[in-house]
Order: sequence, then C-alpha cells, then structure tokens
Amino acid sequence: MMFLFRAKQKLDPINGCGFSKKKGGQMSVKVVIRRVVPQDRVEDLAPLLRQLRTRATHQWGYISGETLRRLDKPDEYLVISTWASTEDWNRWAKSQERNEVQGKIDTVLGGKTEYGIFQYELSNPNPDS
Repeated sequence: MMFLFRAKQKLDPINGCGFSKKKGGQMSVKVVIRRVVPQDRVEDLAPLLRQLRTRATHQWGYISGETLRRLDKPDEYLVISTWASTEDWNRWAKSQERNEVQGKIDTVLGGKTEYGIFQYELSNPNPDS
C-alpha cells in the first residue's frame, strides 16, 4: 500500500521536489521511519498512521510522504517523507501533537519506532577515488 501527499507550500520550480535549497544552501531531507507491525495489530495501527500522516501534511516544511510494505517480510513497513529542512522535521518530530500519536503507535507496536534522516549526496564523498 502506498500513499503520496503533496505539500501545500510551493516548491522550487527550478530545482524541483527533492533538490529544493533553502537559504544557506541546505537541501531537503528524507526521513526514513521503519516499523515492524504484527499482522494482528494492523487494524489497530492503520487509523493512527493515517492520523499522523494527515497532521504531518499541515506542518511547515512537509513536502511529501509514502508508506511501503516489504514484500518478503509483510510485517515490516517503511515510511519515507520529504521535508524542506532538518529543522522542519525536528520541529514536527518534537511537537506535542506528533508525540501524542507516536506514543499510541509505539504502544500498539510494543516497542520504539526507528528513524533515520538522509540527504541527497550530489558530489563524490571520496574525491580521490
């Protein structure tokens, strides 16, 4: 199952969605969220995830998001969201509004959700190679 939402804020028309730069040259970031959902808890979790996604779409800096289910391990879900900056994601991640719903999600899952923040790497990280 995949969901795609677009931000209400305008994107950079030249650089496009994934490469929009803010002042100071910071590029957008991808936040990867991994959750293992026991099959008997999917029905309990689905409305909480929809609620979290709906609220995220109204946050400043939110660009898009999608939810993926792993084919070879159907209890594993990956959420990939795009934010205009790390600061925008952190503001949302630390908000009371998000943490109330996230707490319910972690209770249903019986554990903590895993997060990672990634940025596009446009240059060679090893310039000598």
